[in-house]
Amino acid sequence: MKFHNPNAITYVPDDTAVADALQRTTSLCFAAHQDDIELMAYSAVAECFDSDEKWFGGVIVTNGAGALTEGVYEGYTTEQMIETRVREANQASSIGRYSFQIQLLYPSSEIKQAGSANVLEDMAAIIKACRAEKVFTHNLADKHPSHAAVALRTIEAIRRLPKDLRPRKLYGMAAWRDLDWVTDDLKVVFDASAHPNIAMALISLYDSQIAGSKRYDLAAEGRRRANSVLHSTHGLNVGEAVDFAIDMTALVEDDELSPKDYMISYVDALKREIASTIDALS
Repeated sequence: MKFHNPNAITYVPDDTAVADALQRTTSLCFAAHQDDIELMAYSAVAECFDSDEKWFGGVIVTNGAGALTEGVYEGYTTEQMIETRVREANQASSIGRYSFQIQLLYPSSEIKQAGSANVLEDMAAIIKACRAEKVFTHNLADKHPSHAAVALRTIEAIRRLPKDLRPRKLYGMAAWRDLDWVTDDLKVVFDASAHPNIAMALISLYDSQIAGSKRYDLAAEGRRRANSVLHSTHGLNVGEAVDFAIDMTALVEDDELSPKDYMISYVDALKREIASTIDALS
């Protein structure tokens, strides 16, 4: 595929033709940065890992510039950090047995611009080529502006397509703000227990991100385990590790539905639950 950004990189770990690699994809993930896929959507990767029928495809939208340069990476130029992060992401896609991984390498500033035509056209073209049943991205309550921007651009890109070419499900995953605050009736729970060694290996590959003080590898494992244990006050664990998500499918079924209003409805549901609990005990 050709993209508006001539620096974009398409990598197919098993050397399948790009068109075929996209077409076989059943689960597609749009992430802001290198390592976001493995942090937030390992459950989707694991579902496809041992399957001949299910394939996971990853799309990293930004170039990853602006990352902290600590430890052995202190003094790296922006270009060197981008090259390092690109290489780490491709290594992860090989170990995770992804169908493909595309790195669009747009600057974050362009992703954050509403109506970014080039970005939206590239994302829509990928979705159309894949015809994936499920699309994963960041959730709209993520506190990282680039993450929230990618979530919005994903919704906008899907809305550019006719209804028969849109995915059946769209999920917003947790990254820079956990989703334990979402009421249980609205929270989507994905079992991320399979192949815990692969889960740890994937995130550990991003040495440029964890070599300093940010132990994303330990944080990712800890969050998934905490999600599992603390999800239900009385019920049994879903699995040993869990990814939380918000079902954002309504936003690509109804083009008139406001993303902001839809996300605020989750906050309103939490407010109602808190008020109801306090009222019942007062």
